[in-house]
Amino acid sequence: MYILFMELKNFLCSLSATLPRTAFVLYRKPHEQRISALTQMAMNDHSRLSKKTFIFNPFQGSVHKALEISGKYHTFKTYTAKDFKQIYFPFQALKPCTYKDKQKADYAKLFEKAMQAIQNKTFEKVVLAQVFVEHTPKGQAHIFETFGNMLETYPSAFVYVLYHPTAGLWLGASPEPLLELLPDKRIKTTALAGTQLNSGAEPLWTDKENQEHESVVSYIAHILQKSGVQNIAKSQRYNSAYNKLWHLRTDFEGKLLSGYADLLHSLHPTPAVCGFPTEASRDFILQEEGFDRSYYTGFLGEQTKTQAHFFVNLRCMQFFSDAVCFYAGGGVNAQSQLENEWQELQNKMQSVRGCV
Repeated sequence: MYILFMELKNFLCSLSATLPRTAFVLYRKPHEQRISALTQMAMNDHSRLSKKTFIFNPFQGSVHKALEISGKYHTFKTYTAKDFKQIYFPFQALKPCTYKDKQKADYAKLFEKAMQAIQNKTFEKVVLAQVFVEHTPKGQAHIFETFGNMLETYPSAFVYVLYHPTAGLWLGASPEPLLELLPDKRIKTTALAGTQLNSGAEPLWTDKENQEHESVVSYIAHILQKSGVQNIAKSQRYNSAYNKLWHLRTDFEGKLLSGYADLLHSLHPTPAVCGFPTEASRDFILQEEGFDRSYYTGFLGEQTKTQAHFFVNLRCMQFFSDAVCFYAGGGVNAQSQLENEWQELQNKMQSVRGCV
């Protein structure tokens, strides 16, 4: 199933020569060394398909479509930092950026609206996101080198670079698994909510962060039971390091007797990226957030007939012909403080900004 196509450096050079005609994704799963790649020369080309398909799903399906990349599959077991350098990406294939950079004053207004809605019991929690725009000289961003930096910086994350004519160019290093399906029908999922800056010592979690995490844990447990998952096991919550950040994490495992598609779409979006209750918090996001999340806080990953590995699209950036946009979000509940929430957004944004 795995094809050692050529040296990674040669593969990337060959790939860049076929852009923008080729949709592609390169990715590495958490705690692995191997890089996988799928390339599809034309959107209607279904010849020589591999047994794997890569899914790129948006936050909200009414505006953007779920995308698939299925074609030739390649794997690379060894690589060095030099493999990713000085490889050109044709930026003329990308659209210009239309986002406006979000400032603290913009976030403060959004935060106050969210706190008022929480006081009015519209919802208990909402995840507020912002987009940070950095304009760049055309064609000057180092796409594959940034991907290589992410691989090195985040060994425990799902790291990817993806280009599709519909979605554009995305890179990310997600710390959050959404759903894993194993060949024996076992499934795994994770509650990841609560963030602090990693100063080297174990974090002391506040009531706000504990409450934020428990809302996600309760939601996932409810969805698993409602979806008929058997033998559900829940881990003790624990601290999960993501380079300069700490996250609170609880893992779930169980046995799924039917197909996983319904469970996948029932889980997403969890309160970790949307809020609780889901419908009310999602309505608030769509009406008040002030920008299109597109594929940020959607999900992505590979699937075959018997296995699947999906992750939430967090800690990500999107490249345009003239700019790179960094996405970051954080949960807001009744105990949230504006300064703390704004700083959390800065910390999350910088976690990927530092790889460019």
